Amino acid sequence: MKRNILSLTTLLLTVVLFASCLGNDDDNNTTYYGDTAITSFSISTINADLTTTAHDGSDSIYSGTISVSAYRFYIDQVNGLIYNSDSLPSNVKVTAVLPSVGTKNSGVVVYKDDDSDSIFYYSTSQGIDFTNPREMTVYSQDGMSYRTYNVKVNVHKEKADSFAWGNTYANVDKLTTLTSMKAVSLNGKMFVFGNDGTEAKVYAASENNFAAWQEVTPNVALAVDAYKNVIVRNNVAYLLNEGKLLKSTDGENWTTVADANVKQLVGASSEKFYALTDDALVSSIDGSEWTAETIDGDVALPSKDVALVSEAARVNDNTNHLVLVGNPSESNAIDGFATVLGKVEENSENSPANSWFSYTDGKKKNLLPRLANLQVIRYGDMLLAFGGDGEGACTNEAFDKFYQSVDGGISWQKSSVTVPKFTSSKTTFTIAADSKNYLWLICGESGQVWRGRLCKFTWTNSK
Repeated sequence: MKRNILSLTTLLLTVVLFASCLGNDDDNNTTYYGDTAITSFSISTINADLTTTAHDGSDSIYSGTISVSAYRFYIDQVNGLIYNSDSLPSNVKVTAVLPSVGTKNSGVVVYKDDDSDSIFYYSTSQGIDFTNPREMTVYSQDGMSYRTYNVKVNVHKEKADSFAWGNTYANVDKLTTLTSMKAVSLNGKMFVFGNDGTEAKVYAASENNFAAWQEVTPNVALAVDAYKNVIVRNNVAYLLNEGKLLKSTDGENWTTVADANVKQLVGASSEKFYALTDDALVSSIDGSEWTAETIDGDVALPSKDVALVSEAARVNDNTNHLVLVGNPSESNAIDGFATVLGKVEENSENSPANSWFSYTDGKKKNLLPRLANLQVIRYGDMLLAFGGDGEGACTNEAFDKFYQSVDGGISWQKSSVTVPKFTSSKTTFTIAADSKNYLWLICGESGQVWRGRLCKFTWTNSK
């Protein structure tokens, strides 16, 4: 019901005058307060466009409601602002919102029309259009004072999991000569370790300039396959080279950590290094003494394209969730899926030594395909995989899609990370994530370098 400010004030004064004539008994006097403010503002549920997937994989959109009660609204009493710094999801509709508004001393709330000076009484049953910032005013009980707020309901303009590659990519001549490569992020730089078929090569570029690459000359001679053994832990790079475990913080100056009688360094948690020998998966605290890991069941370890990813447990201290991914040898390529193993690594005193267990044994659905030069990294809150042509019984075409796992490697689906129109060798390429959550795709033969990131990583708090 529309009212103007004068009518509202007259109404409030009438209520006050009428109430003052209802009796003189002190026990029945009613006190009317002369000050007020909006003290709370929240939205519980909101209309939204929702997506459902049919059995044939097609998506359809329907209207529904979602809960947004976790999104907090802040009230700036000094500047008269009400806003949510964490924007609502992009699929919500703010044309008919039912907010819950609390006031001091039971003040009366009205809001201004977008197109005129008319006002509306706030009601919990009447939706309000917050497409644009809305002016809301609260009046005191005695009608003699008021306070006005500018209310803004922030909504993301992009989907959280939509991915955007940069507008341009770089052609880097230095990288075209590499026939094998692996990228890692280290202290503000992206490094590519590889070889040109005869000798090891190392190149680096600043995370802020993915087109400017410089060759790095290590202070030690690297074996031609040293690129397979590069990992980063706690801002330090480690590399297995000619039976020695080396470390560096700049990719150039390397020092020896220990003699390591292992075949390949595959990864590390916050507490241990992990490596492969000819017939076992082993771990070590300092790289000098290695202990064989136990694996439940008769599970063959991967022998190529091996990567280990570690994530600290969100609940338990000194605990890591580990995932080991890779491909078996071609002589053992009897199916079309990669090997995925998992383990909970507990490092507190008197904690048990848990075994590894297979995520693929006996499963038929949502498995990671066996792809040439399989690349698996942690990207944000998920595991991301990418690869060339299918191997064994896998018939996938090279670079068909990115795969993601949000449950720690147990299941894999098509990722929201899109595949750009790039040119690359089907066997020589690498992916890595940098410290700013950018994903890098580095291509063999063409020397193309692509960089992009999920939209949610670019979001900042709004006001």
